[in-house]
Amino acid sequence: VREAFQPTTTLPALDFVDAGGMSYVGRRGHFVKSSVWNSTGNIQYVDLQFQNGSYMNHSFDSISSVDRFKLKQCTNTQLANTTMIRSYLDIVSDNSGVTLGSGGFIAFCPADGYFWLAPSCRSNSSQCIPYFFNSYHRAVDVLEVMQKAAVWNIPWAISVAYDEASFE
Repeated sequence: VREAFQPTTTLPALDFVDAGGMSYVGRRGHFVKSSVWNSTGNIQYVDLQFQNGSYMNHSFDSISSVDRFKLKQCTNTQLANTTMIRSYLDIVSDNSGVTLGSGGFIAFCPADGYFWLAPSCRSNSSQCIPYFFNSYHRAVDVLEVMQKAAVWNIPWAISVAYDEASFE
């Protein structure tokens, strides 16, 4: 456990000096429900089996089994943040992952409008791994996950939980 910084008393020249930001950005981690984790026998990793340029999903529920009453529609989340989606489009050039909304580009969430599908599973949503943000997510977090899914061929279907209790 890291201890809080304690200023020195014997060498005042080594006291903490706030020199401003250092451009390090913190990120939240990716988590699995404890009930799912416990059912795996506490394995150290999940092998997604990389085959033919994409990950094969054999360990996760399909997005069709997710209760839509526990989700927000994409248009009511950061997936409709036109500035963030424009950044995604500029970086990844995934034209089929976005659509033109009333104020600019927004994420394209097909079918019922609850999931944005990564390019690697967009043609077959049954291969997508559900990825949920809590209702207090930030645009930069969504952008990061969308970019990772696109660039690394990770078959994520991104959605936002209606509230904190939805997926405890």
